[in-house]
Amino acid sequence: MNHLDLSNTRDRNLGRILQLQAEAVGDNIYLLNNDTRFTFSETDRMVNSIARGLADLGVGRGDRVAFFANSALDIIFLTLAVSRLGAVWIPINAEYKGEWLKSTLADSMPKVIVSDPRLWPRLAEVIAEVPHDHLVLRDLGDNPMPPGAKPFEFLKSFPDAPHDMSFIDYGEVNAVLWTSGTTGKSKGVMQSHNVWVHTAERIAARYATIPGDVTYNVLPLYNSASWMMSIFRALFEGI
Repeated sequence: MNHLDLSNTRDRNLGRILQLQAEAVGDNIYLLNNDTRFTFSETDRMVNSIARGLADLGVGRGDRVAFFANSALDIIFLTLAVSRLGAVWIPINAEYKGEWLKSTLADSMPKVIVSDPRLWPRLAEVIAEVPHDHLVLRDLGDNPMPPGAKPFEFLKSFPDAPHDMSFIDYGEVNAVLWTSGTTGKSKGVMQSHNVWVHTAERIAARYATIPGDVTYNVLPLYNSASWMMSIFRALFEGI
């Protein structure tokens, strides 16, 4: 494990934290999914590649990338790549459909929408009414790729050259999370890089992490707790 000192505010952004962990404990496992393992260094390189792919689609500082997709390592890579560009990632509840899905996506104003095979039929019903520049789909299997869409492997095909992240301020918006809608229509809540970092610091102290600990995520990736309690906590602590 490697509990980071992030007293320098220029280090308090997610892309930079991944880079720091790759430099310090690069061979440590960061992500596990069934038999798939990614170290911090492997994750860092994958995120660099995907960030280059997003940049090729025109994604830059402040642009929005929405994902309407099921939980997968690709989605974790995606959020970190978006963060590395100073852009904004927006999870869309995978249970949405019809008018609710259309209005949430439209209000998110995404430059890029990322989805996957199981959810594509619902997205296909509304996407013509959602302004966006690019559609990226994870493996559709035997199904044909919709016209104009790009496969997620396209994003992974770019060089893993490092990115300059010095322009990213820890107070900048990093993500927009849509609320559950228990008191009315869902609202988009802006999250800064520092919100994630501050929460990870607090949770790490509460759990008193020791070497060898593993955090197990059972929550969907459109839920903020999945990131705070597991994915970004592990990133912050090098576990």
